Amino acid sequence: MRVSKVISIIVYILIAVVLLGVVGLFIGYLSNGQKSFYIQSGSNKIYKDQETFEFSETEYNIFYVKNSLGFTDEQASDMDYSVKVVLCPTKFAEQDFTSYIVDDHSYSLVELDITDYFDILQEGDRFLFKLNSSLTLNLLLGNYHNVATIENLPQIDLYSDTYLSLVVFNNADDSVIKMGIVRGI
Repeated sequence: MRVSKVISIIVYILIAVVLLGVVGLFIGYLSNGQKSFYIQSGSNKIYKDQETFEFSETEYNIFYVKNSLGFTDEQASDMDYSVKVVLCPTKFAEQDFTSYIVDDHSYSLVELDITDYFDILQEGDRFLFKLNSSLTLNLLLGNYHNVATIENLPQIDLYSDTYLSLVVFNNADDSVIKMGIVRGI
């Protein structure tokens, strides 16, 4: 009897260790940059921030926003999300451009919400996004400060590197996926 009691205690300890391991793996999965949702573009599924993502300049880019915790297609498609485009000041800093002058006042480059300059159509669990081929840094900052031009701005092709990011928010839990915008083919 004593042997069977020792064996049952060992079995209980092993079961507890396995359960703790499963919980640890789940917590590790969520804290490793995984989100409660993902974005699908074609066959490409995006679960976490993408430093660069190539966008078509001539056509609409189609994205589906899915709940990664949904077991059925209906549950996966049931998402409350929003989309915006922002200016990324850290990328401009690599070009030694962090501030600019308007009417004798110096301004630091900040993460501006520039969503209004893009054609974004949200339709249920998908959204369509099109690059603005006429977008320039002078247009963005000039409109922001309500002036026609800003002197001494660098001539930067905003789509040649990740100067802009497409940001998708899961409004249910405030999780975010960012994709650096780069002009593709």
